[in-house]
Amino acid sequence: MDKAKRLILTVEHLISTKTKQHIVGGILFSVSVFLGALATTVLTMKVEDLDDEQDNRQNEYDDYDEYGD
Repeated sequence: MDKAKRLILTVEHLISTKTKQHIVGGILFSVSVFLGALATTVLTMKVEDLDDEQDNRQNEYDDYDEYGD
């Protein structure tokens, strides 16, 4: 419970003036835009089929065997 009080007092101290409120708000806004862009990037990435990857790996091993293994 003491940690919660300390956290609340720290947050109150951080946003005690209008200037500090704007700074903290700007930081939070920047972080949210960054995470939103990151999520959009991850969701729009092309996912390759696992079967294609396994076939490519098998072909690489087959090529290696041809050269004298």
